[in-house]
Amino acid sequence: MPEVCPTPERPPITERQLDVLRTVDRLRREDGLPPAVRQLCKVLGIASTNGVADHLRALQRKGLIERRPMVSRGLFITDVGRQLLEAGTGAGGQP
Repeated sequence: MPEVCPTPERPPITERQLDVLRTVDRLRREDGLPPAVRQLCKVLGIASTNGVADHLRALQRKGLIERRPMVSRGLFITDVGRQLLEAGTGAGGQP
């Protein structure tokens, strides 16, 4: 399985999770607010909101995003997630 900056506290991130993280960042920059789950479904080509929710939960467990419960578009990239995006690293540590 591909990895990006794994540590004992933060498990490896998959290629697809990195794609989701990059998409969240891009949509936030384009729209000026975090994307909705349904918006992510459409952009990522995932049919089910549960599929996107699974990826978001994994990113949250890995400390790359924060989600505010009961808040529409309550999705934020953490400092760790931002560092990963700024490093421009792909899965396996490749640029």
